[in-house]
Amino acid sequence: MSSPKVEGPAPHSQHFGGVAVCLGVLCVLLVSAILPLCVYFSTALSEHNIHLVRELEQLTDEHISLLAANQDLMNLYCKLSVANHILQSDYINVSTENQQLKAERMNLSRDRDGLNWTLGVIFQLKNFPVDNYCPYEDANTKDRVCKPCQVGWVLFQSSCYLFLHIKVPFGHLWRTWQGSRQHCKNNNADLVDIGSQEEQEFILNNTQAYYDEDHGYWIGLTDIAEDGQWLWVDGRNQNLTDGFWKIQPVWGRDCALTNPNNAPLANWNAAPCGQRNRWICESKALIWSG
Repeated sequence: MSSPKVEGPAPHSQHFGGVAVCLGVLCVLLVSAILPLCVYFSTALSEHNIHLVRELEQLTDEHISLLAANQDLMNLYCKLSVANHILQSDYINVSTENQQLKAERMNLSRDRDGLNWTLGVIFQLKNFPVDNYCPYEDANTKDRVCKPCQVGWVLFQSSCYLFLHIKVPFGHLWRTWQGSRQHCKNNNADLVDIGSQEEQEFILNNTQAYYDEDHGYWIGLTDIAEDGQWLWVDGRNQNLTDGFWKIQPVWGRDCALTNPNNAPLANWNAAPCGQRNRWICESKALIWSG
């Protein structure tokens, strides 16, 4: 009787066993490699998270600080806005006060100039006619009110004018040029000196034609001092091509008069100085109108 035959492992079983061993070794190697990596990445992520948390806390603190600083700036802005409004209000007040001071200064300057003008007029007079310039406003209180011109005189700009409308027969109270001027001087004035078209028109509006076409009102213009050299009583020269001449001077006609019969701007006549006419006196106004 023969013994039973023992068979060895099959070839493919040996092959699978080797593969299983290899796989096991690989698994062990992979686990050995993965575990340190897991530990490394876990540690790295943990540290990174900690760093991010710290940065977040720092940013949060900075945000809180910026909010506080912004609030401080808003408070400061509000204070500056209030201060700015106060300064603007003060500036407006100061500007207004400055304008008021300028106006007061101008008024004071005008008053000063007016006072100097008045004193200048008074100082030119030997005897100041108080009653003529400053009549009583109230006879009971004896309060005086000074006027720019004497009673009966007419104010124009900064001068006073006396128009002698004497309605008497020719030759009685009408005067020669020299006699008319002397009358003006006796009243602290002189024959009128016409210096502008406005003044010429003013004079014409206050005169009236009388007697005949050759008579008018003596004015302060003559060539008595030097024949052909026409001068106003203040020494100002008058050209024959200027002014308001109607009848040009000829020999024997050495004094000028304004004639209401003539046109306003062709008005002056040269006449004999001995002819008797009405006349016009002019003096500075006592009160300067500015």
